[in-house]
This record gives sequence, C-alpha cells and structure tokens, in this order.
Amino acid sequence: MGTNAGAAAYDTVCDTEGDSWAAGTWKAFVSTNTTAAMAVITPSATYVRADGIAVGTGAQLLTGVGLETGPWMSAGGGYHFTVGRILTGSATPMMMGADATTCMNWGDTGGTMTGGREADVDAWWTTGPTLVGCNLAESRNVYCVEQ
Repeated sequence: MGTNAGAAAYDTVCDTEGDSWAAGTWKAFVSTNTTAAMAVITPSATYVRADGIAVGTGAQLLTGVGLETGPWMSAGGGYHFTVGRILTGSATPMMMGADATTCMNWGDTGGTMTGGREADVDAWWTTGPTLVGCNLAESRNVYCVEQ
C-alpha cells in the first residue's frame, strides 16, 4: 500500500485482511496528527499473531518492553523477516503524529514519516533512521489490531 492512502484507508485494509483469519473489527495501529496509535490498544488485552503466538499485552505493545515475539506477520500467515518499514507515524505509540512524521497525516508522498522495521522485536515501533521518505512507489505495511 502506498503511503498517501490516508489513515482511514489503512483501517479498511486492516479490517478486510484481518477478517481473513478472525472475524471482527480491525484497526491500523498507526498514529495520526489527531490520534495516538494507543487509541486502538487495550492495555490489559493479550495480542496474538495470525499463527496463534502471543506477541504480548497491550501494555507491552505500548511500551515496547517485554514482547514475547515480534508482531511481524501478515494476515495471510506470511512472516516479515525483512528490513522493510512499518508505518507508525510517531516516536512511540502513546504520541500523536505530526505532519513531519505522518507524510502530512498520511496524505502526501513527498514528505517524511516515522516508521519501524518489520523484523525487529526490541525497537519494532521506531528504529533508525527515524524519518524516511513517503515514496508512493514503495510498499509500506501497517500493524493491524483486532478491536
């Protein structure tokens, strides 16, 4: 998915792909200029990948500390062991994004964004370099969480 689709489009993709293995409502775990990503996380819930392996609690996801495993798995069951970028939009899931960290609130291909690396466990939310270009030609992924 290109980075100028907008946050609502990411929610739609998450809801469609999430339903391929568990019916429910799915949201993109990404910060926007008005909402921190933490808004879609329940701190006391346990979050599980498509293969049934627990990633950690919502509290662990929000702090990035003590994750059981990395969250890098597609809804279709594929593993992401690359150094590809995950759209995050902020330095932590508890912060709102800004134009400079969200590709102008996920609507511009010429700006910059904060992103994590797909294959990281410890610093999976944001791993240097912090700001990368919003190149529509490059496919970027988002983490999706069930509500």
